[in-house]
Amino acid sequence: MVSVPAAERTPMPEPLRQAVDQLVSEAVMNCQEVHRDTEPDIARDWKWMTLIRATDASDAMDMASVLIAAYCQQHTDIETLSS
Repeated sequence: MVSVPAAERTPMPEPLRQAVDQLVSEAVMNCQEVHRDTEPDIARDWKWMTLIRATDASDAMDMASVLIAAYCQQHTDIETLSS
């Protein structure tokens, strides 16, 4: 992991942090639903529901990573990103 000097550290902008927080929360919620849908007493069509919820969780995390990458690309010097 690259160490950034304390003087160069900045917090994540609040709107970006809130968006990432929402997407991560959505992913966790979908993972919880995967877990719940596989419980023996309520499992209906567990394969179908597990696939849907796991895909939704993956999509939410993908959106979070793309959002962070897009922000960094727009607001960070290209040389900083490549180092």
